[in-house]
Amino acid sequence: MNTRKFKLLCEGQFLGFIFIADNNPRFPNCKVASIWPFQRQGSWTAGDLELVGQSLITDIYDLQTTDEEVQDDLIEQARINRDACRTFQIVNY
Repeated sequence: MNTRKFKLLCEGQFLGFIFIADNNPRFPNCKVASIWPFQRQGSWTAGDLELVGQSLITDIYDLQTTDEEVQDDLIEQARINRDACRTFQIVNY
C-alpha cells in the first residue's frame, strides 16, 4: 500500500494531517484518505497552549481522483477555511 502524507499549514502554523493511500487491501482499486485536523487551545502567556486533535475524517475515492481533488474534498469536509490564511500550504512530509 502506497501512502502519501501531508501537513496543512496556515501562516506556517500546523493545522493537521492528510493521509492518502492507494490499493488498500480492504478497498481494491480505490484511494482511502483521511484528514486529522488539530486546533490550538490555551495561550503562550498562560503557559497552557496545546494542540488538540479533532475528529478524524476518512473517505474512499476512485483511483482516477487526483490527490489534489482528494485534499480539497477532505479540507471542505473538515470545515477548514483556507481564506482565513494569507498563506495556506499543503506540504509533503
